[in-house]
Amino acid sequence: VTSVQQGFFDRAVDEGLAGTWQLIRYLAFFDVMYLGLFLLPLTVALVPGFPAVVTQRFFTSAWGYWLFLVSILLLMFGVIQFSTQGRLMPYIPQFLGSGGYGPADVPGGRARVVEWPEVWTGLTIAAAFGAILAALFLARRMPGEISSERAAAGLVGMVAIWQFIGMIPPSYQYINRGGSLDRYILPLIPLTTALVLWAVRDIKFVQPAAWLGVALFGAVSVAGTRDYLVYLDAVWDVAEQANAAGVPNDKLDAGSAWDGYHLYTDMLDLGITKSVSPRGSPWWVYFYAKQTDSTYMVTTNPAWRNGYFVVSRQEYDQWLEDDPVYVYLVRKWDAPWPPG
Repeated sequence: VTSVQQGFFDRAVDEGLAGTWQLIRYLAFFDVMYLGLFLLPLTVALVPGFPAVVTQRFFTSAWGYWLFLVSILLLMFGVIQFSTQGRLMPYIPQFLGSGGYGPADVPGGRARVVEWPEVWTGLTIAAAFGAILAALFLARRMPGEISSERAAAGLVGMVAIWQFIGMIPPSYQYINRGGSLDRYILPLIPLTTALVLWAVRDIKFVQPAAWLGVALFGAVSVAGTRDYLVYLDAVWDVAEQANAAGVPNDKLDAGSAWDGYHLYTDMLDLGITKSVSPRGSPWWVYFYAKQTDSTYMVTTNPAWRNGYFVVSRQEYDQWLEDDPVYVYLVRKWDAPWPPG
């Protein structure tokens, strides 16, 4: 842990103020978009209650009105900027990506669940719409009269700000690899939900619409989580078959979970500091498993690296993926099979 924290600090020093400013801008945009997506069932359910409050004074002050306008302009600028770079939601995938739920830290990754680009464009639009609604509800309460309830909301808001600040140090490692990881946003979801609920106490809440959205999110999440567990089970099953055939773990790369579980402690105990895998190997080999030479690999794509041949394959079942999917055991072209 200490060495990792030192790595965060060293990377922050290397990036300097320019890198830090870029990271703050990117993280602010990513946070707003992800929060907009996850709060969508709540914010959409509040829209029917608008007519009852727009006839009254919607914003507490002019400051809230201008804050809302500025936030929309910045949000649209971010959407356009990243779209021109070919980046759509999910922007910083790890727990939620185009291949489904969970980290795809296995050689070859995971295929896209949906191949239609319109789906990812629609997801980006939905996230932006949800972010605009959330900004509208929050801005209408800024600033306001001093009260104990407002003080409580301010405390929650301050915790959220510090959670955002806490995202910055670990994100330096990913500044040139997407910007961050989506899991760092998770603590902000309940905090932002609480703030939105505080800001809309006078707006009628259409519960059936909210529960419908929650049910949809829940159904996709259950299916996606199940698919990820089945996927990892297939990866480990193929890796265990390789072990049974005589492949030692220091010649096998079966993804970050397998390598970390089987090799990381030995790597530390033996003081191994230099990786022996081929140049360009995935990150976990350098972090968890420097002693493996990746002669054999468990992969989802046999063409992922040149010079490897398929030994066997195993199909696995997915609910969110219509096409057949496989996990492969591959070997270097000059490696024997079965192992000698």
